[in-house]
Amino acid sequence: MKRRMGLHFNSKEKRDAFYPQFKKLSSFCRDKRVRSLFSQKRNRQNKEGEKTVFNGRVPVNHAETAGRVFDDNQDVKIAHLSGEMSFLERHDSIINAKKSILIQSLLFRGDEVGKLLGAKLIQRRQEGLDIRIMVDGLASQIFDNPVVRSHKKNTRILLHNLMAAGIRVYGFSCNFSPFKNEMRGVDLGKLTHRNHDKIWLVDSEIPGEETSVGIMGGINFAAEYFRLEARQEFNWRDHDVAIKGPILKEMRESFFRFFTEKSIRYRTSKYDKKCFNPYDPIKEPNKYHYFKNTKSKPYKEASLKDKILVNLSEIRIKKLIKDRISIYDDPHDYKVPFPNYHNIQRSRYIHARPDEGEDYIIKSYYQLIESAKEEILIANSYFLPSPRLRSLLRNAMRRGVNVTILSNHANAHKMNMINLVGRSYYYNLKKDFPNNLRVLEWVGKKPNEKLPSHTTMHSKYMVIDGEVAILGSHNLDYSSLYNSETAVIFESESAAMELKEYFSKMEKYSLEPSMDTLAYYKKPKGGDLIIFKILKLIEHRL
Repeated sequence: MKRRMGLHFNSKEKRDAFYPQFKKLSSFCRDKRVRSLFSQKRNRQNKEGEKTVFNGRVPVNHAETAGRVFDDNQDVKIAHLSGEMSFLERHDSIINAKKSILIQSLLFRGDEVGKLLGAKLIQRRQEGLDIRIMVDGLASQIFDNPVVRSHKKNTRILLHNLMAAGIRVYGFSCNFSPFKNEMRGVDLGKLTHRNHDKIWLVDSEIPGEETSVGIMGGINFAAEYFRLEARQEFNWRDHDVAIKGPILKEMRESFFRFFTEKSIRYRTSKYDKKCFNPYDPIKEPNKYHYFKNTKSKPYKEASLKDKILVNLSEIRIKKLIKDRISIYDDPHDYKVPFPNYHNIQRSRYIHARPDEGEDYIIKSYYQLIESAKEEILIANSYFLPSPRLRSLLRNAMRRGVNVTILSNHANAHKMNMINLVGRSYYYNLKKDFPNNLRVLEWVGKKPNEKLPSHTTMHSKYMVIDGEVAILGSHNLDYSSLYNSETAVIFESESAAMELKEYFSKMEKYSLEPSMDTLAYYKKPKGGDLIIFKILKLIEHRL
């Protein structure tokens, strides 16, 4: 099968052997219990009579667990962070922290970045800091680095060493057979419900201190997300924001609510004992301390070929920390700037907890699109919009709003079948609104440029009228309707315009697909057709 068909099979035999798995998934989607779950989800999201309320241009959901709006009198500041900037801010925040470090992430990989920052976290824990980590155990174990295969083994060792130092590490199930483990329960929604949040909180209990900072966005805790992978073509292009001010209390409350409630709920399997401390330090102090006092384990050695890459990565990281000089795929080194903090007129931290019926992020996307007057810029790694999102975009374009959508080209992501199916949505929208819609696909390099690709664009944000923006971990695909997610909405012309400028720079490394290209995926063939039908089947249940 050709790569343009969206399936990474080396031979027809391998492709045919995988077809039964697709059939099983199709059968799963047709199951009555699963259809019922989708129906419940659809009913929650499409409630009638829900009035949109705004504080300035920030949408407000009146619910006890929704974040409140902070105005310009409360001194909230936000700075945009590229991958390298986000790494440096995390590194410096560990060193400067006074009381606590709270981390929540889908991935916490045992690569060079993980081992370096993990060692510093262990050091600060020994100095008495309260350090807690929440990860998705399953994702941290099975999402392997395509370059250095030893990272997978070292991830388990890294988590062990963190816990052996007294750091509280919790997360979702880390069983390698998630279907077997999670289907033992009644709730089949757990199959798609992952801890997808990305939060880094330092001294959040004292938000007025100079050391207090919150970092959030799309960046996972792995080298390629920080653009620090040894092989340049595997680096991702991603985006975070650093936040200061009283809004950190909202982020802290959200973390602890999730940490105390969700972590215990999902630590129900015997498999969790392999990678997480199964004992509560308060309720089971003897068992906890016995586990805590176990010795740290040495990291697995990389192969001879991988060692060269690892050494290169270590050199890149050390140079970045010392001189803020990035060794990237540009012809010349460049100095990574310090964060530029913007005063925020209004801001609001929001989250998504689908199993609790708290869909504040996607609702905020809907409300912001409804409020658009001139321009909508959407950057997202995956674009599989729900029927309601497509309807709102159509209504916006009927009002004369110009919409630009930036997502990945099929060759820029290992999950390329999602991006290929997304083209069918582009076709319908662009056919009806050719003058109001631009579609861009990220390829990571300019046309005819011989530099290695930056591969995947992983940013997740939207800018409305150059005045208000939403940025976080939420993808615009079906899986994010079930994942736990976080985001921040901020109204600030300077901060929104800086994000808009960043969007414009991304355009230079993107292609605009032709209508002929999009027309093919309106009626896909071969392996694409199977995936297309499965996704359409899921969509009809939304």
